[in-house]
Amino acid sequence: MCVIYGRFVDLVLEARQIHEDNLSLSRGSVVNVNPDFLQIVTAFTDKAVAIKRLDTESRKVAAIVLQKVYNGPVNLFLQPCTMSEEILLSNTLTACWKRFAACKELVHIYLRHGREAERGEESIDITLDSLRGKLVSISGDFWGLKKEDDLDEERYALYLAVEIMLPWSKRDKLHEMKEQKLTHYKIAEKFKVPEAVIDMYFAPESGYKNLSVESNTDLVLKVD
Repeated sequence: MCVIYGRFVDLVLEARQIHEDNLSLSRGSVVNVNPDFLQIVTAFTDKAVAIKRLDTESRKVAAIVLQKVYNGPVNLFLQPCTMSEEILLSNTLTACWKRFAACKELVHIYLRHGREAERGEESIDITLDSLRGKLVSISGDFWGLKKEDDLDEERYALYLAVEIMLPWSKRDKLHEMKEQKLTHYKIAEKFKVPEAVIDMYFAPESGYKNLSVESNTDLVLKVD
C-alpha cells in the first residue's frame, strides 16, 4: 500500500523549519550532516541513532540501514523497548555521496517518527546505483507535479534531503554560481553534494528548481 507522507510544499516547510530551529546546521559553508543533523534526528526521535563505517569492498553497496528493537526483561521504571538505528556507509563512497546517503536515511528515520509504529528488527540495503537512479528518474516525476500534490514516503524523503542539503538560505549563492557558468561539478563540490543532485536541480526537463523556488517563495510571502 502506498503511504502518503505529505505535499511538496509540506516538505519545503519542514526543511525550512529544521534549519530555522537549528541554525548551526547551515552556519558553515555547507550543511553539517554529521554530527549536527544526526544529533537533531536523535533528539527528535529519542532513539539511539548512529552513522558507522561499513567495511566492504563492494562498489554496489552504498549503505545498509539496521533497525533494532531490544525486547529484554520488562522494567516498570524504564521503557520496555529501546529502538536503535544504525546507518552503515560504504568506504567506497565519495565524501559527497556519504553525506547525501546519510542525510537521506536520517530523513527517513526522522519522518518515520510519529508516522508509523516501530517495525522491529530490519535491515535495508541501499545501492549507489539506486540512489543515482532515483535522482536521474526524478525528471520524469516532475512533469505536471504541483506544490500541493501528495507524495509517497520515498519521494518525500528524497526531496526533503535535497531541500535540507541545499537550504533556502544558501539558494541565492547556488543560483549565482549557475549564472556564472560554473560546471555542475564545481557547484556540487562547493555544497559538498553529489553532482547528480545539482544535475537534477537544474535539469530543464525536471522543473525542480522552479517548483522549489515557487514553494519557498510562497512560504516567505505568507509569513510576511
